Amino acid sequence: MLETVVSALVAAALCLSGGYFLGVRRGLAARDALRRHLAARSDEAHAARAEAVAMRTELQVARLEAQDVRTELTGARADVQSLAHEAARATRQADSDREALEATRRELSEVRRPPAQAQQGPEVLRAQIDGALKGLLGPLLERDAEARSLRETVQGLLGPMVERERLGLVFSQLNGEAQTRGELPRLLTLIAERGGFATVLLSDAEGLPLATNDTRENPETLAATTSLLLTLADRIAQGGDPPPIAAALRDEDNRVVLHRIFHVGPERYVLTAVNKGVFLPPDVLDPTLVQIERLLAEQAIP
Repeated sequence: MLETVVSALVAAALCLSGGYFLGVRRGLAARDALRRHLAARSDEAHAARAEAVAMRTELQVARLEAQDVRTELTGARADVQSLAHEAARATRQADSDREALEATRRELSEVRRPPAQAQQGPEVLRAQIDGALKGLLGPLLERDAEARSLRETVQGLLGPMVERERLGLVFSQLNGEAQTRGELPRLLTLIAERGGFATVLLSDAEGLPLATNDTRENPETLAATTSLLLTLADRIAQGGDPPPIAAALRDEDNRVVLHRIFHVGPERYVLTAVNKGVFLPPDVLDPTLVQIERLLAEQAIP
């Protein structure tokens, strides 16, 4: 009887201890899983903080660039005002010369031909009048040429700046035009149409074209050029200098090829646009990067 009781007590103790150890094991496993979950969330938080710091840095750089642009515009406005005053002065002088010319013409019409000139014939008198008119018109024509040259100089100075501001405003209105990566060709077509570009190309770090506009010209050749540009940027960075993020090239056909290098996460891309005629800086493409980066980033999310 006593052995039966002892066996029952031992069996009960073993069941209790087995349940305890099983509970301890499950508790340890749950604690380890919780630790791993907290570590993963901590890594995500650190990555988010690093991304926020990078975005703040980019915002500060953009603000500094905007301040530089404002400074350039202020200087350009002062130059334009000075040129406008000079043009107004030249116009007033030209008006004065025209009035003097009209007065001279009236005097010549009132003068009668003397007898000696009458004996020489009308051709000699006409030559003398033409010589007098040329002497009066010479300074006037020179001032008109100066005013024309002044207008061309002003247009040459302000043309690229005005075009850059116009394109910046146009490209800032493209947000929301595309929602998926499959709509990248449509977005690049809109950029080409509104920016007046013959070709707009998006290529990856290997120089392979990812998307282009509808009316493109030689996208494979342009993509190969971007590959060489990225190789050059890497070599500059290896030398310890800051790597370039933009470049503008002009060919013998007066085409301007703009390249803008940007990153989406660890991946590197190049946006290329081909323009003909007006020289533009490559930063005119910056407003379009917001929409393109958003589409590429959404594609990269698993």
